[in-house]
Amino acid sequence: MDYKKEYGELKSKIRYHMVKYYDEDTPEISDAEYDALMLRLKELEKEHPGLVSDDSPTRIIGGSAKRTAGVNVEHDVPMLSIHTETDYTAQGAYDFDARVRRELELTSDQT
Repeated sequence: MDYKKEYGELKSKIRYHMVKYYDEDTPEISDAEYDALMLRLKELEKEHPGLVSDDSPTRIIGGSAKRTAGVNVEHDVPMLSIHTETDYTAQGAYDFDARVRRELELTSDQT
């Protein structure tokens, strides 16, 4: 497939799934499938930097605001997430677990 065509199709597909996940709360694919689409898009952008545009899903944060602007939400437990660049290997899971445990240890010491 032509890389420009693949790039355009990926952008459209990812935007569609961003709306389904963030705005409608009705995801149609798994997080791993979404992450795979984003990783492929990032690969294409790295291989062909001329394709990158400001409206690329790699350059925006998905979803509409679901709360009133200016209202801060404090979480009792830190909101931690696995980095999407993490590979889905056993080592990636161990690294994520270690990072979360370090973060939680720091948090519990602060209370």
